[in-house]
Amino acid sequence: MSEPSTGQVNWITTVFAVLLLALGFGFLFSGQWMGVTFFGRNDVEPLASLMGAALIAFGAMCWVARRAALGGIYGKGVITANQVHFFVGAMVLIKHGATVGGSGMYWLLTAFYVLGAAYFCYLVITSPKRT
Repeated sequence: MSEPSTGQVNWITTVFAVLLLALGFGFLFSGQWMGVTFFGRNDVEPLASLMGAALIAFGAMCWVARRAALGGIYGKGVITANQVHFFVGAMVLIKHGATVGGSGMYWLLTAFYVLGAAYFCYLVITSPKRT
């Protein structure tokens, strides 16, 4: 397994930041619509707004750290927070989807969380090469 370059890490982290911010603002300002779209429920307020706030915080954190050298000992707080968020989120979404089921958008959200968990777990065990 080759180590990622800082350019690759920066690009991927920027993508995660933008997607997290978009999801966060969606849940914050259109919680009922997002609840119906992703979870098939329209009674998710105020939890949707709280989830939106948390996603905006993670997105902002990724945005600020997008040009930093992440991996190894650098940016450990950013990587650890994202790793825990995405891993726990992926497990919750997979468990819920396996027992209750979900729409296509639900599984797209689940895939996003699984990819995020894999990416940030990978960054925990690697150090980016300087380019």
